This record gives sequence, structure tokens and C-alpha cells, in this order.
Amino acid sequence: MFSILALVCALGQDPAECQPPTARDVMVLGEERDELACLRQAQMSAGKVETLRRIGPDEWIKFACRKR
Repeated sequence: MFSILALVCALGQDPAECQPPTARDVMVLGEERDELACLRQAQMSAGKVETLRRIGPDEWIKFACRKR
């Protein structure tokens, strides 16, 4: 199983450095059986999460899938 993560990171933060320990906020959006389904569901779930629609102008969102 893979956990679907949404990482809220600082605008100036390099994408490679945007990881769960360095993100401003980490949200678990759900779980999927494989990585491809996880990435697909991450994109579809993002618009449904009110917090993600209200990120500040100095933030951006990175989606990740973490194997459990």
C-alpha cells in the first residue's frame, strides 16, 4: 500500500528538498495499492481538500507517494 501525501512547501524551496521533514505542512490524502494509482488519485484528491485550495502566495504543493 502507498500513502498519498500532499506537501506544502515554501515557494523558494527546491523541489528536491521538499520532503515530509522539511515541508511546512504534510497531509495524508488517502491510500492506494500501487504507485501509479497513488499518483493519479493525488491529483484528483487535491481539489477536494479545502486547505490545499487556500495555500498562500509564498507556498506550493508537491504530491508524493510513500510505501507503507
